[in-house]
Amino acid sequence: MEKKWKIFLAYLLGWLTGLIMLLVDEDKEVKRHGAQSLIVFGSLGILSFLVSIFSIILPFFTILNFVIQLVSLILWIYFLYSAITENYRIFDFLEPLIDKLVK
Repeated sequence: MEKKWKIFLAYLLGWLTGLIMLLVDEDKEVKRHGAQSLIVFGSLGILSFLVSIFSIILPFFTILNFVIQLVSLILWIYFLYSAITENYRIFDFLEPLIDKLVK
């Protein structure tokens, strides 16, 4: 399978396929994108879950949860498009954490 499709798969189902590609694939670049998918979408998923719990108490958190979901959707589309066009990008601020996961 071509590298661009492996990277596409790393983002396709968010953190789940990111974890699979991180653990299964041999290519270091594919592993790095799997780690980025795991970190970005895993963090946004956990944050969304916590905010939805607080939305029971304060309705403002419902709006915040919507914003988090919208950001997740935009990032997901961006990562999938980047993989198809082979314009790969690793976020600089995630670089140290990704390097630890890939080792």
